[in-house]
Amino acid sequence: MTKIDAMEATCTEPGNTEYYTCSICNKYFSDETGQTEIEADSWVIAAGHSLTKTEEKGATCTESGNTEYYTCSICNKYFSDEAGKTELEENSWIIPKKSHSLTKIDAMEATCTEPGNTEYYTCSICNKYFSDEAGQTEIEADSWVIAAGHSLTKTEEKGATCTESGNTEYYTCSICNKYFSDEAGKTEIEADSWIIVAGHNLTKTEEKGATCTEPGNTEYYTCSICNKYFSDEAGQIEIVGDSWLLSQKGHTYGVPIWNWSEKSGNATATFVCKNCPVGTVGHMLEKAATVNKKITEAKCTVDGKTEYTASVIFNAVKYDTSKVEKIPRKGHSIASRVDKKPTDKKEGSIVKGCGVCGYVEDRLVIPKKKLTLNLGKSAKLVSNARGCTFTLANAKKYGKYFKVDEKTGKVTTKKDYSTKIKKSIPIKVTVGGQTYTVTAKIKIPAPSVKITRKKVGDRYRYTFKYNIPKADKIKVRSNLKGMNTKVVDKYLSQPKSNADSYINLDLGKMKKVKFKIVAYYGKNVSETRVITK
Repeated sequence: MTKIDAMEATCTEPGNTEYYTCSICNKYFSDETGQTEIEADSWVIAAGHSLTKTEEKGATCTESGNTEYYTCSICNKYFSDEAGKTELEENSWIIPKKSHSLTKIDAMEATCTEPGNTEYYTCSICNKYFSDEAGQTEIEADSWVIAAGHSLTKTEEKGATCTESGNTEYYTCSICNKYFSDEAGKTEIEADSWIIVAGHNLTKTEEKGATCTEPGNTEYYTCSICNKYFSDEAGQIEIVGDSWLLSQKGHTYGVPIWNWSEKSGNATATFVCKNCPVGTVGHMLEKAATVNKKITEAKCTVDGKTEYTASVIFNAVKYDTSKVEKIPRKGHSIASRVDKKPTDKKEGSIVKGCGVCGYVEDRLVIPKKKLTLNLGKSAKLVSNARGCTFTLANAKKYGKYFKVDEKTGKVTTKKDYSTKIKKSIPIKVTVGGQTYTVTAKIKIPAPSVKITRKKVGDRYRYTFKYNIPKADKIKVRSNLKGMNTKVVDKYLSQPKSNADSYINLDLGKMKKVKFKIVAYYGKNVSETRVITK
């Protein structure tokens, strides 16, 4: 027996397990004693790579990809096939990353109720967002949103006093001229709903008669806010401290019994001794009183009065009394007046109220002088149509495409491109007995056009992409001197772009061209779209 030692296989050379050969019979055995015979070449360990597959991966806008390839963990070589026959250079499987396919979203200002956005770009391949045309600066979704919101001015809370009204905290929007109770502008409130009415906080002191040894008092009221005193429950008649005191009677005579004449011109005081037995007339004395007259004129909502005060001196003691005759309140003198005149951009107002005390009974809105709206859209002539009547001056002339709801003041325009649209249409609005004219201007929005620029030789190719429904044609003009307008109109006058919708321009020293684009609808023309590229 001859022993053949075991030998490991490599990626390119085969190996073998341990085995034995007999030099006499030329047979093969797996054991040293020759008991277990084996077939020829059964000991062979085949050569071969130990390969790991890397799957194919496509390239994106942000990451490179790769073709399918295999890596041998023994020799660390790379192969394109599963059998390890075709060797590759390292990194030869890399697929370079792609460029972004960007679409520009133009900036749009926010309003009080509608959000806007800054300019940004979207990639149709990777669905990511960028702040620049080159796609270098990635941004988060919705980071371009400009929140809608009011421009609010805060009016601080002010407490009411006895004589002056106060107010709760509120906010005014300088854009829409509405009022809100919160800083975020979420809860709208009516004008003047924030007013806290002025008024005293009165406590009544009941009338108490004087005795022989203690003074008494007439009925009076004390305000806990201003610490003043009043003789009436409404807090209209102020009195000085201690004026309500009634002098003590003394032990002989009590307070006088006052007797007024029917016309209140004279008064007498009858004194009766308290110590006299009940029912006797002894010690009774009648004295004429000195009478003073004071008139407080009536106001719109407050009664007036004629106040008589009578006094008499008896036994060195002065006795006073008073009598009040009511003068009925006058009531408001109601009339209407223009409180704020309207302008081209802001509404005015008419106040109906009292010209004497300033009381406001009602407030009506005067429309602003000018109204602009797009063809096919609706708008309100006035924010509050209460008290208003509306008349279209020439309904026969404008009624084909212009309608006014005479109850609500809502204006509706019809997308009638065939009729020549007037630049301005007068509408009569009557409010508070006065007629105002609102000039309505109808606009056709500027056409939506996308322009791309590409260098072609020594010139620039400007390609236009657009679709203007219902338009008859468009007209494109620029600030480039010498531009052949006939060529431009040949390729850029149809209402919808096609493969020929481009022009080649020699810019000379100019770096950018400003294009002005309008759309024609029969007899009408749109607003101008200006694009600099």
